[in-house]
Amino acid sequence: MPEQKTANNYETLIHLGCGANPPIDEYAAIANQVYLIEADDKIADTLKCRTRDLANIHLVQALLDTDERHATFYRYNFAWANSLIPVSPELARLYPGVRLEGKDERQTTSINRLINEYLPAQNSGVENLLVMDLGPQNQKMLQALDANQLLEKLGTIILLSAHRRSEEIVIPPNLYQPDTASIQLTLPNKSCVLQPHPLLQECRRLQLQAEQSTKRAIDSEQQVEELEQGHQKLQQDVDSQERELRAAQAQLKEVGAQLKVQTEKLQKAAEQRDEAIRASEESERNKSKLRNERDELTSQLGNQGLALQKCRDELEAKEAIINAKVEEYAKAVEELRVANKEHNNWQQQALETEKKLDALVEQHHETVQKLEAAQVDFKEQQRSAQLSTKLLAKVEADASELRERYAEKVKSEQELKELIKELHAKLQAASHFYHQLEQEHPELLEKL
Repeated sequence: MPEQKTANNYETLIHLGCGANPPIDEYAAIANQVYLIEADDKIADTLKCRTRDLANIHLVQALLDTDERHATFYRYNFAWANSLIPVSPELARLYPGVRLEGKDERQTTSINRLINEYLPAQNSGVENLLVMDLGPQNQKMLQALDANQLLEKLGTIILLSAHRRSEEIVIPPNLYQPDTASIQLTLPNKSCVLQPHPLLQECRRLQLQAEQSTKRAIDSEQQVEELEQGHQKLQQDVDSQERELRAAQAQLKEVGAQLKVQTEKLQKAAEQRDEAIRASEESERNKSKLRNERDELTSQLGNQGLALQKCRDELEAKEAIINAKVEEYAKAVEELRVANKEHNNWQQQALETEKKLDALVEQHHETVQKLEAAQVDFKEQQRSAQLSTKLLAKVEADASELRERYAEKVKSEQELKELIKELHAKLQAASHFYHQLEQEHPELLEKL
């Protein structure tokens, strides 16, 4: 098959299942870095010797699969038959010379890890090239690359024709066969050249936007739930503080009642104190009067001895009564002082209770303000969630429309291919008829 050339080199070329004779010189000429992946030990040792002096050629011995696991590697006398899948009886009848040389248990390497490790990110128009020669594994390897969104890292994928392939490869929707492919390699017949579909990046972008919108909607719902929980907690705090406020008000009311009772007692004590003071003053006046009388009686002592003695006895009795009353007044004054002290204590308690009540009222106002601010934030979050939901719906509608357009394009391309096949068949029939006519009736052609 003639070479097809391009002016652009590749950044990285990876050949999966390269075998014993990959076109190393061609690979080194078109790619900055080349990775040859081979599972067979003997073939890998041979390739190491061939590529030892080539700086941009790297040999990697690995048994590839869609995931990492312990698996059996079957090695045959023909390198193309080596695989994780043993040769079927039908293929053995088709190639009677194929025989099993050995098998061993190995740890597989996933295609996803290998691509992520050896392929750099796409940059400035320089593509990466993947050559696949894994026989019956080509199909599931393509599906794994598509499922893990690794096709964006590849500019071109080449599926080499396999002896073991019995059915056509099903091309993933994100890949297509271009009408013209410029590959600076000599490819065998029936090789399949694939490239990522032009709409792949747009589909990925819309899918990413949809996922981000979904995530934002979920975040908004979580924020709404958190705000609702915060609102409920604030409401509980407000209810608790209101209960405490009502209890404080009841306590204050009780203290006020007690203060009123104590005030009435103090007023009564003050009245008693005033009465005692008045009685004391009256007693002092009486004592003064009695002293005067005693002086007068003393002056008349010589003439009125018996009367004086009688008056003295009466005076002493009156003095005893007065002293008893003075002691009672003194006790009343002491009780009044104690009542005043208790009154001061009750006044101090009332002031402290009023301060606590003012603090509780201020805390209640602050809580109400926080609750109003939380309600405003909750309304804003609700509006943000509604906008996110509308945006998600629009993105899903756009993605659905894009999928329908893509399906229509694929269908039109398939119909065009069917038409080309039909035209090709008709041209072959016409050519066959012309050749038969030329052999059987050459005189007709000479007349023409």
